[in-house]
Amino acid sequence: MQTLQKALKDDPGADIRDCLPLEEELKRPPTPEFRTKIDHVENAEIIFPLSDEVVSLLSQYSDKDGELVGKQLVTSLKRLIWESPKIWESAVRGVVLKCSDNVALKVIRQYPDYTEYTTLQYLAEKLPEIPVPSTYGVIRFEPFTAYFMSYIPSMTLAEAWPSLNHEGKTSVQEQLEEIFSKLRTLKKDDGYPLGGVGGEGVKEARVGNSAQEKTINTAASFMDLQFLLSEFLSKSYIQFIRTLQPPPPTGSVFTHGDVRKDSIMVDIGDNNTCTVTAIIDWEDAGFYPDYFECTTLTRTWLPRVEDDWYNYLPPCIDPARFPHHWLLDRLWGIHHPIF
Repeated sequence: MQTLQKALKDDPGADIRDCLPLEEELKRPPTPEFRTKIDHVENAEIIFPLSDEVVSLLSQYSDKDGELVGKQLVTSLKRLIWESPKIWESAVRGVVLKCSDNVALKVIRQYPDYTEYTTLQYLAEKLPEIPVPSTYGVIRFEPFTAYFMSYIPSMTLAEAWPSLNHEGKTSVQEQLEEIFSKLRTLKKDDGYPLGGVGGEGVKEARVGNSAQEKTINTAASFMDLQFLLSEFLSKSYIQFIRTLQPPPPTGSVFTHGDVRKDSIMVDIGDNNTCTVTAIIDWEDAGFYPDYFECTTLTRTWLPRVEDDWYNYLPPCIDPARFPHHWLLDRLWGIHHPIF
């Protein structure tokens, strides 16, 4: 703005378009990649045992006959992270790397929370037919967590979606319906702690991304948690909104918690057929009220952006099945949007 004002002061008759900075000058400097954030870490600890292949990968970067503990472990881990090609990256949140043809590594900046790992172990035991990554170990190197899991040589549904015709999209919908219907057969009665299967507690981004309540054991108490925005809103408004709330369901069902096209891996075959190969990103998974999945899967949807994915949602978790809860969550989102 100062540059524009100076230019017009020097030449009041100038074309304003000629006074604006060039597009190249407006470009922001590139954001440093996430891996630079790990350079200061000096120690590491194995939280869940490492598979033989992961030990072998790390040992390539350790001193001869050196034991993978303490500084030796963190040194080997850093070198593996820098030597592995990136699959996905968020400069703020984390990075996913391909360590070998069989092993992927997900490095996330977070408080100690192993919900994703305990969920994958749980599903491997309870529903082994559900396509999810296999678990190969976890290392904590404060403030980061490194999850080793099987590499899925596929693309995300977000990448594949634009090329799919109606038949392809319907096929994906049917496959996801089978997967999520099976997941929802895993149920708990009231009294069982809601949230992560390892006792991690519930997560509700409407309250706060770091809010993990470990004392919630009924759908009714979870709905109470969702109204903890009272510090931002008047008591009378909160009371009015609660009169719109339907009666709480009983019990809970197993929930992914972050169903998006980016959390679904697929392969494109002959004749443009699309096969779901894996569901990933289970860090928000656990037992929640039956309506909860349908509210979370649209929280990042921008209404002005055309995206017909939401017209092909699996019926078992479609908002049309729980319209009252979904509409109330959208109203609640006006006051507490999720970015």
